[in-house]
Amino acid sequence: MTDITVRRTIPASADTVWSDLRSFGGVERFLGMIERSEVRGSGVGATRICTTHDGGRLVEKLEELDDDARTLVYTIQEAPMPFENYRSTMQVVGAGTGSSTVTWSCTFDAAPEAAGELEATMRGVYEGGLEGLEGLYANG
Repeated sequence: MTDITVRRTIPASADTVWSDLRSFGGVERFLGMIERSEVRGSGVGATRICTTHDGGRLVEKLEELDDDARTLVYTIQEAPMPFENYRSTMQVVGAGTGSSTVTWSCTFDAAPEAAGELEATMRGVYEGGLEGLEGLYANG
């Protein structure tokens, strides 16, 4: 099993960032690899269909949503990457006046010959996504 955790301080309150993330939609606003996304349903059980710029498709399912802990968990049901049992968690915590820390982590299984490359790819996706999220709030 591969484990990845990335965190970043965001120049917005935890409530503001959580409000954007908890909707489970609009990931294309901060995740550069995604051209568009569509959420079907709402709350736990909702499905997010993401289309990448190169035509790839990811189908993700919202498994848990905890407003008190500002945490959501989703799984990937379909992806163009060779992994299985992908489970990801996003959490937002306050980090002082007007800022928050977002932690994005995942676990997945992959064949040994693919695990290293997949880990590097997903770490880059998460780092780029958090950088993009920071950019949404950088100018107030």
